[in-house]
Amino acid sequence: LAALLSRKLANIPAGHIPPLILDDIFLQTQKAEELQNIPGDIQLDFLLRNRATIERDGRVPIKDHRLQCLDITRAIWFYRLNENYQMQRYHDVARYNIALFTALLALEDHHRPRFSRPVVPRTDAQHDARDPLEDDVFITNEARAFMKAYLGAVVEAHNTPTTFDRREAFVRDWKKCPWTLFEAPGGGVRKHLNKVLKQVSSAWAAELSHLFATHGREAYQVYVRPFVGSVVPGTSKAVEEYARPPVRVEERLPERPVKYDGAMDLDKSPRNPLEEALREPFPEMLAPRRMDPRARDHTPTSLRYAIAALKVVRPREMMEMLVREF
Repeated sequence: LAALLSRKLANIPAGHIPPLILDDIFLQTQKAEELQNIPGDIQLDFLLRNRATIERDGRVPIKDHRLQCLDITRAIWFYRLNENYQMQRYHDVARYNIALFTALLALEDHHRPRFSRPVVPRTDAQHDARDPLEDDVFITNEARAFMKAYLGAVVEAHNTPTTFDRREAFVRDWKKCPWTLFEAPGGGVRKHLNKVLKQVSSAWAAELSHLFATHGREAYQVYVRPFVGSVVPGTSKAVEEYARPPVRVEERLPERPVKYDGAMDLDKSPRNPLEEALREPFPEMLAPRRMDPRARDHTPTSLRYAIAALKVVRPREMMEMLVREF
């Protein structure tokens, strides 16, 4: 059973839930029964019971309700089982999307007039030597709403990890809308994007220092600090002492007494939902679900256009957008 528990908890990033051993399951300890940053209806017993289904889906959230129910989709997102679908900035793909979405939203406000008419964006396959921002690309209001919902989910995950309104709303919207996140690019595009992000991070450090010096600690804490370490990369040296470390689940609550003292008589013990869920079969070899190769979601615009936006939008413009929208 210990090996089975280890397999069923695999792929959850370290620190996202407390380290658990078999005694936590048998004794139904608080840290096993009350995962503070997981919604109540998809707690550990749900994950253990449905891990085979999640694995059969390749640990990938699927939009089609006929192929995957909403609760399985939510579990993949909230337990962070797939690094390509994250609401926290601890993976490269999440950092890419956070930066690109923030730049795209600010670009529409500061560098281009906003249009409500839908226009099909150019795809990366239509690459040419022109400046991508000169292309006839207009991001729809629906795509803007999707990007704002994602950034709101990220802010909530980092700042109030035990509340779920924004993340629940985002996952439900993601499930039914045509939009999705950018995937990690390969080769030279990824190298170029990392270079741009490094430059943007340096610009953000300077802007944070400027904001702190100009507006003071109180205004900084109220208007700027909620975005630092979530949507905004890192912190500047001027405000580093005020940075808050990531909240680890096991530090939030003191451990309560276990439900049983001494040795357990399993035949006489009350029902244990965690143990029952753990004992649900989880074959080592699972045939993956066959997906429709024609099914394709859409990013709000092309990656080429999004990177171009990231290169021209200044941190001050992005911060103005964040304060106004959130």
